[in-house]
Amino acid sequence: MEKIKRETPNSLFKAIMKMARESGHFKEIDEILDYDSAATYGEGAMKPITNCEFNTVFEVDFGGSEGIYIDAYIIDPFSRACDHPKRFHLGTLKTLYQNLDGMKIMGKACGILQYFAREYVNLNWKKFEDQDEALNKTN
Repeated sequence: MEKIKRETPNSLFKAIMKMARESGHFKEIDEILDYDSAATYGEGAMKPITNCEFNTVFEVDFGGSEGIYIDAYIIDPFSRACDHPKRFHLGTLKTLYQNLDGMKIMGKACGILQYFAREYVNLNWKKFEDQDEALNKTN
C-alpha cells in the first residue's frame, strides 16, 4: 500500500486558501485583507488528519484589537469515537476594516472558504481516509 501524504490543520488551511484564490472568487476579499495565517502552534496544528468525516467552521467576528477576523477550525478530525468533539484551529484572516461593508465582505469570505474546504476534501479524500479502514476495504 502506498504511503499517503496526510494533511495537517496547517496545510489544509493553506490548501483551502490556495484553491479559493485560484478560483478567482477571493479577489474582493484579498483587496481588504491585512493578513491570513495558517495555525502553527497549539494542539494539533501539525498533527496529521486521519479522518475525512470532520466539519470545517469559518467564524467572522470583531477582534479583541482593531479590525474584523475570521477564525477557521475543524471539528473532531482525529477520532470518530470522541464524546466531546474538539475544535482544532486551522488559521486566521484579518482585515483592518471595522464597518458594515468590511463585515459583509468577511462574511462572504466565510462562505467562499466553506465551499472550497468541502471541494478540497472531496477531491482529496484519500489524504484523510483512515488507513485501517482503507486496509479493511481491500481485504
